[in-house]
Amino acid sequence: MMSKKLNLRNDRLVKDIIEGELSYREIGEIYGVTKQRVFQFAKENNISRWKNNREVKLKLKNDIQIDIIKGLSYEEITSKYSYKNTPLTSVINMSLHRVFLGKRNKEILNLYKTMTAKEAINIPVSALSTPYKIKSVNDVYKIASQQGYKKYSNVGDRYKGGCFEDKKVTNLIKRLRNKGLKYREIKEELNKKGIKTITGKSYSTPNIRRVYSLITKSKK
Repeated sequence: MMSKKLNLRNDRLVKDIIEGELSYREIGEIYGVTKQRVFQFAKENNISRWKNNREVKLKLKNDIQIDIIKGLSYEEITSKYSYKNTPLTSVINMSLHRVFLGKRNKEILNLYKTMTAKEAINIPVSALSTPYKIKSVNDVYKIASQQGYKKYSNVGDRYKGGCFEDKKVTNLIKRLRNKGLKYREIKEELNKKGIKTITGKSYSTPNIRRVYSLITKSKK
């Protein structure tokens, strides 16, 4: 009777080795044997853990890729596969970090197109909660630049008194000024429309005067 139970245990142990989801140490803890004894079982049954691990990792990679496409966040994915001991390093080794980075960059760019960089990094979206979370507005500018998106028109050198206002804003200021509106009236019109400066603040009369001066100077 004892021999039958022992054989049944050994069969289950070998099955776990073949499946490759658990390490030798974990299998040993489950069946009350040492890691070395589990290794002996593998050797006695001609089980190649290297080949098996390669197949398991390939399947794992495909499964994770499918879940990313489905929209699962990094936290959800690591939680789902944690029983397989798949830390971030394993994901990176599978080159899946490129997928996470691509997803993050795309979502950040979409946010940046509708708000300031400072506002974008404070939005609680899944792409910003990955291990590649960004905290600096400069990172937002860099991501936008890498994807070929330029939100602000480069009117002169900013460090020499230039600005990076949105083209739509500069065109609106110029159009209103050409209609004869005063700088104060233009300021009130922009603030009424909820248009913000590139730092996310309301426009002031000096802002309008400076921007108009720069955009007209650049045309000369």
